[in-house]
Amino acid sequence: MRALPRLLRISLYHSILLLGLSGLIIKLDQSLWVQHTPYGDQPNPSLSYALALHGAAAQIFLILAGCMLIIHILPRLAWRHNRTSGLIMLIIFMTLILTGWALYYLANEQFRSLSSTIHFWAGCFLGLVFMLHVPLKRRKEQHP
Repeated sequence: MRALPRLLRISLYHSILLLGLSGLIIKLDQSLWVQHTPYGDQPNPSLSYALALHGAAAQIFLILAGCMLIIHILPRLAWRHNRTSGLIMLIIFMTLILTGWALYYLANEQFRSLSSTIHFWAGCFLGLVFMLHVPLKRRKEQHP
C-alpha cells in the first residue's frame, strides 16, 4: 500500500520539481545570467517569469502539502520508520515557507539577503532529503 494516493503523489512530485527548477533559474538569473549594460547590471528578462512560475508552483504546493498533512504526515507520526527524514523534510518545508514569506513581504535588504540565501540552500537540502525519504519508504515496504 502506498503512503499517498497516486494523483496526490504525482502532483507533489511535479510541484516539487517545478519549484526546484524555477528556483534554480531564479538563482542563475540573479547571479550568472545578469545582463551587463552601459547603464549597469540589469536582471535577466526571464527573472520575472521564473519568479511568477515559482510563486504559482509554491501556491499549488501549499495546497497539496495541506492534503499531505492530513493524509500522510499526521497519521504516520507514531510510526518509527522514516520518521527522522520525514521530520527533517517538515522542518525544511517550514523554513522554506517562512523564508519565502520574508522574501516577499520584508523590505529590509540585509534580512532579505539572508532570507534568500537560507531559502536557496534549504531548497537544495530538501531535494537531497526528499531523494532519501522516498526510497527509504519503498525499501521498508519491500522488506518489513
